[in-house]
Amino acid sequence: MIEGYDVTLECEYKKPKTNKQKAYGHKRDAKDPIEVTRKKVNGSYIASWDYDNFKKLYSIKSEYTKSKSLFDYVYGCRMGNGKKSTNDGSNYFGVGFIHLTGKNKYKSLNTKWKEVFSNDIKDFMGDDISLLKTDVDIAIKASMIIWTRVQKGTNKKADKGINDSVILNITKDVNGGTNGLEMRNKLTKKALEILKK
Repeated sequence: MIEGYDVTLECEYKKPKTNKQKAYGHKRDAKDPIEVTRKKVNGSYIASWDYDNFKKLYSIKSEYTKSKSLFDYVYGCRMGNGKKSTNDGSNYFGVGFIHLTGKNKYKSLNTKWKEVFSNDIKDFMGDDISLLKTDVDIAIKASMIIWTRVQKGTNKKADKGINDSVILNITKDVNGGTNGLEMRNKLTKKALEILKK
């Protein structure tokens, strides 16, 4: 993605078995790769420098700016998605109220939707994928299916309150990591204040 760097856009592991292999994505085979150090914050590791520092040193290739190619690369070879050329990353990225991401989650939604709404079958791997963005009723139902039937145990974790530890655990379930955790803490607590009024 960075000017001056070229990498193989094949999947690192053809048949990933471990969680680490499943989360890894495209091969990291750039010559003289950019090293990013990490620091521990609230029990999780994050990059020690932010995007403002990054953009002073590096430029993103134009094919990845304001383009779905970014999602095809970033989400490629992970979460059930194929390599960049399959376009799975941009076809199966954050839509709906729960920001459903990854081909595996869409497959799970498809399966569970058929169980719950057997008289109203949808194809979220095909023609009906756009309904997650355009139909509020379907988007809410899909989010609830993911929340209660796919993200096993997340609902019970949410019932434990809104302290930082609970929000961290839910974030890991839904997001797979801790991106945006600080903002999520603030917004969750703000939402609760509003709902209590």
